[in-house]
Amino acid sequence: MTEPKNLYIRIVSLNNRKSCPTCKDKLNGQNIFSVGEYQNAKWKTVEHFCRNCFSNFSIKVKAFSEKTNREVVLKGYQSFSIPDWMSKE
Repeated sequence: MTEPKNLYIRIVSLNNRKSCPTCKDKLNGQNIFSVGEYQNAKWKTVEHFCRNCFSNFSIKVKAFSEKTNREVVLKGYQSFSIPDWMSKE
């Protein structure tokens, strides 16, 4: 059995953007999330998303998991707690 792939999630401001960089929806006070991983002890951002486009990101994660036969685990970066709506999809 292969080791699970850990993806870390955190909230970012991206210079106080008013829209999501991925889906371009207006945020209206919602957060932009960054998902990344550690490669060679350095942070690598994989993607940004908001609550509205999280389902698209979730589809990509499931496709990766099926293609590589490897479990993907979403974790909070440092002390960040992943919202419930992320862990339900």
